[in-house]
Amino acid sequence: MLSCFASLTQAIICNTQKLAYFFMLLSIFTNAGLISIVYPLAVFGYALLEETRPSKRFWRIMLYYSISVICLKCIMNLQYIEEYKPDELSYYESILNLGLHNVANSYGMFTHMLPEILILTSILFNEIIS
Repeated sequence: MLSCFASLTQAIICNTQKLAYFFMLLSIFTNAGLISIVYPLAVFGYALLEETRPSKRFWRIMLYYSISVICLKCIMNLQYIEEYKPDELSYYESILNLGLHNVANSYGMFTHMLPEILILTSILFNEIIS
């Protein structure tokens, strides 16, 4: 049993970048919007076309972008933002589909942010390993 756990852990450690790529693609499927389109563009436009592994600079940019998306989603779901939000913003939000949705409860907010949280943890896990 212990050897199975050790080999599973080793398989996850060897494939941390593939996990990050998977979570980036999962983000566009769950939270389709302009904010999430950066992830597939980064995966297919840069990371998979790189001859060797993507550099630390790529992972740092994705890390900072994921942190900013999580913070932006938290700020947009605060109650007092609705009072000061101009009507024009909601009009553009519906046209552009930014990917910033208001959710009713904390469980909905967690599931709305879950792909970015998984991306963040996989990138941090990748940086610890390499």
